[in-house]
Amino acid sequence: MPTFPNSGIPIAYEVHGEGLPILCIHGFGSSGKVNWIDTGWVETLTQAGYQPITYDNRGHGNSRKAYDSQLYYAHEMAEDARGLLDHLGIGRCPVLGYSMGARIAAFLALRHPERVTCAIWGGMGLNLISGLDDSEAIIEGLTADSLEQVKGRGARRRRVRGLRRGTRRGGGGPGLFCPCAGRGGGGGGGGGRARAAGGHVAAG
Repeated sequence: MPTFPNSGIPIAYEVHGEGLPILCIHGFGSSGKVNWIDTGWVETLTQAGYQPITYDNRGHGNSRKAYDSQLYYAHEMAEDARGLLDHLGIGRCPVLGYSMGARIAAFLALRHPERVTCAIWGGMGLNLISGLDDSEAIIEGLTADSLEQVKGRGARRRRVRGLRRGTRRGGGGPGLFCPCAGRGGGGGGGGGRARAAGGHVAAG
């Protein structure tokens, strides 16, 4: 998988097929493959005449893991998206973001509107504007030594979800932690199944 450096962090990406480029930004705890390839989005977009560009956000997949929590704010991660467009020589294109990826896409559109022809956000809702009130509790929950130390329903829910993912992938709880849990916004990685409806792309 090719990579490009942005602010000293190698970011892994893939370009699929030919056609109109569309940048796909995945959700928290996921990757370009899990969010967009495995769910059928890349296949559907390619068949619809697009060239999907998927990448692994910093701290995810095959991209470098940074251990400074200040590097995981959504506006920082949006610069990786902008940097990828620069790297590929793409002036502007549609941007598709899911969950945390929707927040990143929003900051990309806000900070670099000349780079985004349109933005499609999924899996975010009101948190895109209001943010997460319990983000610090969620971070503490993900980094706690045991579930018994975790306070609050939201934090416990995220902790259990992380443990389940770690079991499926052969990992373990706190090792899955990425500081963007609350600081970047957004939630999980499943982007929903893709389907073509009358020539348009929709989420199912």
